[in-house]
Amino acid sequence: MEMHEEKIKQGDDTSHEPWQGLVKMSPVDIEFTDLTYTVPTGKNGNKAILKGVSGQFRSNELTAIMGPSGSGKSSLLNILTGYKNEGISGLVTVNGKPRDMRYFKKMACYIMQDDLLQPKLKVIEAMHFAADLKLGYNISYLIKHAMIKKILETLRLANAENTVMEKLSGGERKRLSIALELVNNPPVIFLDEPTTGLDELSSVQCIDLLQRVAQGGRTVICSIHTPSAKIFSKFHHVYMVAAGQCVYRGSVNSLVPFLNHVGIDCPKHYNPADFVLEVSSGEYGIEYVDKMINSVDLKYPVIPIERSPKHEIEIDNNLGINKIPWHHQFFILLKRMMLQFYRDRVIQLVKREHFNRWYDISPYFCALTMSTIPAQIILAVIYLSIVYLLSEQPLELYRVSMFFSTCIVCAFIGESMGFAIGSSLNIVNGMFLGPALTVPLMLVAIQGIGDPSPLPIYRQIIMYLSYLRYGFEALITATYGYNREKLSCIDEYCHYNYPRELLKVMSKLLYDNEKSTDFDAIVYTQSWPKAVCNRWKKESPSNLCSLPPHDNWTIHGIWPSFYKKDGPNYCPSTVKFDINKISSIENQLKIKWTDVHGNIDDDNYFSFWKHEWDKHGTCGIKHKKLNSVFKYFQTGLDLAHEYDIKKILTNANIEPGKSYEIESILSKINNILGKRSRVTCFMDKSNKFVIP
Repeated sequence: MEMHEEKIKQGDDTSHEPWQGLVKMSPVDIEFTDLTYTVPTGKNGNKAILKGVSGQFRSNELTAIMGPSGSGKSSLLNILTGYKNEGISGLVTVNGKPRDMRYFKKMACYIMQDDLLQPKLKVIEAMHFAADLKLGYNISYLIKHAMIKKILETLRLANAENTVMEKLSGGERKRLSIALELVNNPPVIFLDEPTTGLDELSSVQCIDLLQRVAQGGRTVICSIHTPSAKIFSKFHHVYMVAAGQCVYRGSVNSLVPFLNHVGIDCPKHYNPADFVLEVSSGEYGIEYVDKMINSVDLKYPVIPIERSPKHEIEIDNNLGINKIPWHHQFFILLKRMMLQFYRDRVIQLVKREHFNRWYDISPYFCALTMSTIPAQIILAVIYLSIVYLLSEQPLELYRVSMFFSTCIVCAFIGESMGFAIGSSLNIVNGMFLGPALTVPLMLVAIQGIGDPSPLPIYRQIIMYLSYLRYGFEALITATYGYNREKLSCIDEYCHYNYPRELLKVMSKLLYDNEKSTDFDAIVYTQSWPKAVCNRWKKESPSNLCSLPPHDNWTIHGIWPSFYKKDGPNYCPSTVKFDINKISSIENQLKIKWTDVHGNIDDDNYFSFWKHEWDKHGTCGIKHKKLNSVFKYFQTGLDLAHEYDIKKILTNANIEPGKSYEIESILSKINNILGKRSRVTCFMDKSNKFVIP
């Protein structure tokens, strides 16, 4: 982009062209031929809004599109801007060439009727954001600032540059809307009723400004409803439509003679704009409207514009917004959104700015999403903290992190669904579809909680289409998984006293049983040492077994397990068995915990104590009473003292050397201990001797 920086710095007199520092654009003439626009009115029905209208809008001219309400003037404006592109037939040319919307949108801007501005930004801030989005970072800040100052001065906004936009007057807001679009010096400017809502003085000032803009070589086209005589006289060209057809096109001064030509005299001291609107609306008879339609092509035919080579426009493929990288758009928009805490009329504003090619939708959406994340997280953390504490969940960092992260991610997904529904439907349908979609997602999220396999395949697919299902499972796992300790319960029996039971019901085990380190029960086992030694020595003559000095039961092991299910075994652990760690209690262990040895001279030396630690101790390491080699074996000694099997059997009247049914032994032991017990016997196949 060639910037006339020298003229800006020298402060040349730019009364004839206030934007010397802007990008130089070639003049643009717009022509349209036999333009027809229809809209569907029902089943197989159509209504013609525009009926084969033709005309041309030249550069260096301020054109007014006028007509009664419902005549089609707004539709014509929207078609010429490219805002509407369906149901249209006819030809639109730009400088004699068929219009290419990809390029045309880069050279034209559309200032809509509502002054949709960022209410919390200052005027100078809004101008700089517009310059960054339209011109990019290839142009220095000083050049942009000089252009902005010049534009604000020309539009009489210099004194309001530090004013917050929501505090601007109606005229200032309208002028600022124009100033924002003039940053990149577009050759074509469309305006939809720029004087609506303004008083007479502000309206005159606005049209004066547009007149000066047009005289700078631009094509300025605006729709206007009922201009005063003073405002009407400032237009160079008037295009009048009625009932979807052109009834006049030409200069302001030629309007009254044209009316005389069709047999209508405009009264003296009567505003010609008001009078022609009355005539075109049929107040003086529909025949005069027909006469105007039939006469306009004869009186003012559309003559192709002769152009010299210097007026041929050459549009660079990289012109305009495509020169601004995506990430630059994103950071500019993010900065703007963070500056403005509260946004008003965001959707309409985006439609205007995106249509005028300030930026793409994707960086806007990403910036909008990123700007809402801090508030989303803060509000979610406040709510979840209250819920987590009131429900008395464990204050463990990893568990809290998973719980909070899951809820926040679900909130983001819900927000994304809201964006999708809100952008696809109108308010009424969106408010209906939101709950109508959310409730089924909640219902299918909890079906098949026990075991999804009995469900038909289509219901399983539907179930896992709900994002709430994944969030629900993640919350249950975060809350009750990862070896959570036994829950408190005031009742005599609580089936879900062990969190593991809840996870099993959900079919959401954290790991497979073979690899799991979870357990919900600890099995303490004792055995008759002679039976153990007998089985061990039968495996190999070299195996050694040390019997205790007294005739009593000894410890076999402490097994982390599940209720009614074996396992886990051989869990991964960094804590290895070390005989030195239990040296202080080794003598007690030799008495209470029978050890066996095998292959002493071999590298594969076997020790029963090491075997019990590797197979079971490593799985109980997460329990505070079993989290070291010493604690594991010391706990075994403590339990041996608490549960002396010899005394228990004596109290149960079970004497050595006598035969008893297994069920009888188990029943008597359970009555004395008051706990779940298990008795296992082994058969010596050589002499059929049963040993416990």
